[in-house]
Amino acid sequence: MTKAEMEFYRDKLFDIDANNLCPFCDGDKFSMMSGYFKMQVFDSASIGNYVSDEVLPCIAIICEKCAFVRHHASLPLGEKNE
Repeated sequence: MTKAEMEFYRDKLFDIDANNLCPFCDGDKFSMMSGYFKMQVFDSASIGNYVSDEVLPCIAIICEKCAFVRHHASLPLGEKNE
């Protein structure tokens, strides 16, 4: 993830008021991982069955106080157009 993409997602999360306190420790300082995470999509009937190669791309935000990690789906937030 480029610096411009990180700034884009940070600004988008701020715009939708997703910059609230950590739900575990009430910390207010967060870091963003510099890459994307791919969450594997599973069949709802059994977690053991993959649904093809479908994944949900996410960005990870980490609380600097307690290290709680929260994920936000990147596609609904949009894409940074250079």
